[in-house]
Amino acid sequence: MIGLIRRCGKFCKEFNVFETDATDTNSIDIQRWATRIYIFLLLFSISGLLLDRGLRVETQLVEVENPSSELYVKLQETHSDISCLCSKVSVSYGSFIESNLVYESVCSSGFVSQTWIEMLVNDITTQGHPGDFRASASLIFQVLQGLCIRAKSMLDVDIQSFYDTKFISNYLVKEDKFNTSTEKVIGEFLNNSYTNFDHSMSILSSFMHGNLLVPGIGTTAITFLQTLDGSSYYSAVIPRNYMSSQFPFGCMCDHNDTCSIASGFYNSTVFDNLVISYWDNEADVSFIMKNWFVSCSALNSLLMSSFEESFLFNQTALNLIGMYYSWSSNSVLPDALNLNESNKTNETKSTFSDLLQTLFVKEQLHNINYSLYYAQCKPQSCSYSAPKKASFLYLLILFLSLYGGLSVPLQFIVPYIVTLLMRRLRRTTETRADTDVSAMTEASKSLRERVQKIKSSIWHSLIELNLFQSSIRRQQTDIKQQRYSTRIYIICLVIALVSLIFYTILIVQTELIQINNPSLETTRHLYLQNEFNSSLQCPCTSINVPYEELVTLQPSYHQMCLNPSLLLGWEAMVRALRETGDVYVQREDFRSSYEFFYLLNQLCQLSNDTIVSSLETFNQTQLVTSYLLSDDLFTSQMNSIVKQLQSDLPETFFRFFQLVRNITYANQIFAFINNVQYELIDLPLTKVSFSINGFQGINGNSSYTCSCANDINCNAKMRLYSLSDSLLLNFTVPGLYIACTMYESLLQSTFECFYDDQDCLMTIINFYATPWVNLQDFSLLNSSIPSRFPRNSSINSISSELFIEFWNQSLNYPSYFAHCQPKSCSYTILQRNNLITTITIIIGLIGGLSASLRIIVPVVVTIYFYLIGRRQNQSVVSEPTGEFRSVVMIFDITRCGLSIPILNV
Repeated sequence: MIGLIRRCGKFCKEFNVFETDATDTNSIDIQRWATRIYIFLLLFSISGLLLDRGLRVETQLVEVENPSSELYVKLQETHSDISCLCSKVSVSYGSFIESNLVYESVCSSGFVSQTWIEMLVNDITTQGHPGDFRASASLIFQVLQGLCIRAKSMLDVDIQSFYDTKFISNYLVKEDKFNTSTEKVIGEFLNNSYTNFDHSMSILSSFMHGNLLVPGIGTTAITFLQTLDGSSYYSAVIPRNYMSSQFPFGCMCDHNDTCSIASGFYNSTVFDNLVISYWDNEADVSFIMKNWFVSCSALNSLLMSSFEESFLFNQTALNLIGMYYSWSSNSVLPDALNLNESNKTNETKSTFSDLLQTLFVKEQLHNINYSLYYAQCKPQSCSYSAPKKASFLYLLILFLSLYGGLSVPLQFIVPYIVTLLMRRLRRTTETRADTDVSAMTEASKSLRERVQKIKSSIWHSLIELNLFQSSIRRQQTDIKQQRYSTRIYIICLVIALVSLIFYTILIVQTELIQINNPSLETTRHLYLQNEFNSSLQCPCTSINVPYEELVTLQPSYHQMCLNPSLLLGWEAMVRALRETGDVYVQREDFRSSYEFFYLLNQLCQLSNDTIVSSLETFNQTQLVTSYLLSDDLFTSQMNSIVKQLQSDLPETFFRFFQLVRNITYANQIFAFINNVQYELIDLPLTKVSFSINGFQGINGNSSYTCSCANDINCNAKMRLYSLSDSLLLNFTVPGLYIACTMYESLLQSTFECFYDDQDCLMTIINFYATPWVNLQDFSLLNSSIPSRFPRNSSINSISSELFIEFWNQSLNYPSYFAHCQPKSCSYTILQRNNLITTITIIIGLIGGLSASLRIIVPVVVTIYFYLIGRRQNQSVVSEPTGEFRSVVMIFDITRCGLSIPILNV
């Protein structure tokens, strides 16, 4: 054991990495000291780096290829930061959602059957008391039937449209967030359906009320015959006046479409009376239908009626209805609705108007299948971060890399440093005398001699420089070949290095520049810097952003829509003027224009409702961009989108509006002020016939006549008639027209007369000035407010732009950037290598180039000398010569120069 230790100690003491053919003690000592320092530095550096890498815990990005849904769920439980890139970015909602809507029971009951509706029709429907249940029931349930059918068909179409809508995400969305966002989208989609339907109903209701359309059951108006002398009659259509505990002072349908009385079975017939009334505990009523009402129209009657304790849930009340109708015993009545089926809602306490707000939907059942979504997304890979230490294989590879990278420079540097230190140490041990003699000798030499000596020494060193020394090949011819190899090696190495340096400096390369986690200012600078470089890309983390996060839109309206009290004041003023005389003869009388202002106010509200609804839908729409848009491109694209919205908005509104106008015109519906001619018939002229009329002597041409039967634009100018004689014309009002319906009248008119700087308004004020009407109190249009619409613009042209003067628009690029949130930006540039890069490349190449030349050059030189020697001898050698043996022996790796004999250089 002791012997083994001694041998190991001797081996370590005599171990020499830099061994050469030198035999003197000083050279061997230097080589051994260099070996020890070399090994110490090498082991210290490698062990330090390996220890650092081995103990360091790093966050590593782990990637899982083609994960199953089960594996994803397990990984999500342990790694909250897991992200999976979808192979399919857009997925139809219908591929993973099944939506079922449960409707109110009334829409599937016998109360909406055609049999029930036909049973409700009898003689009282057209001749009885307007408040009698039998007078309006069939029409009300027809409306209910139509609304149920329309609501269901509309929602079926909208649900299918929702199924076709795309869910867009480039990354797999986690299940909880996915379910929440999907339910929110479904809710918003259905709310849009409810809003659109409600908007259509508002247009229809406004159109019916504003045009004073008259139903046949006489709930809105009545034809009234008046006589002054008992023998001469003239006819007029007068609105019904409803009186009840709710309206003790009366309510007329031309002013308020919510006028109503309780529905029931009345004993009297008041079809021809101007006033219809019901007071609590009135003896003239046999039975009152609780929470069931009759209003100006069948639609309003239904919307005001309620389920609360109504006959729809009471079989006894249904049987009582059958008794009043005198139905036969064989008649089959609808079954009363079951309260237990409505326990999930407040159905029994809701009006039909409340139910219509949700299109009779009682419950929404949505089945969201996350597994189907996962299958559609089909992530090809998922990645997550995990702490990880270096593996043994990694440390082994690192060790080999470090050994290769550190051993070569240390083999060059350590021998030189040790040699210099040993020589300096040796000089300090020389005697002072020797030092003084040497100093005197050196001082006595001239500068020229010293320079000459240095030159000679350098030249001698270059001549005898041998980088390929070998302890085996020591013949003179071998040394000669080795020196030639050294010179050729140096020349080739210098030429190659110079060529590489010039090539590396001059070459133009495409370089990929990547910036991680860029800020907003950084990306703006990058886009500005790369204005003409299309290679800049910043992939978005989230590719879809709702418009509401990107743009704020606010319309600014025409001044006539900005102040509702202005229009209401005008309406009240004209209604008051209406009471100043007989206005039922001349339709062109200005005092008949009170509905203008109500309709204009309704148009303003409907326009605003359309804009609000469209903006809600617009805000939920998403901008999809895989890569971050530049500020300029974002602005350009959003401006284009907003411009398209602004051009589509009027079409959205007027599509349905125009449909209602055309239906009204084509069906020649009776509007009791505008389009009907009344003719007294049957002596003594106490009956009235109706026909579609027009206007005569219009546009300054007494012979010109138009008819509402064939011309929807038929009109006449509004005029001021004498208060004492309704046939005496005093003044024509500029810009105001009477047409076939009140809506047509409004759309064809202008409001040029209602500005504060117009004389025509003063004429009207002076003409109608009365003690009970203070015309100075209502406001006028301000002529100093700028507008893009000329004063003589028709209401049709202004309303076709939804009364919008301009849009206030604000884009939010920082919000877009925050949602996109690119993790990196990259772009390519063409550039030459800088000095540091050039040095790095040269250092990286010099090792391989040097090693290659050390192998190739000696072989080439040896072959060259072999061929030269063979030509000179001019004889065939039967066995390999010494030179040829040297070719074989050159592959002695240890002595071919791979271990650099620096001490002899």
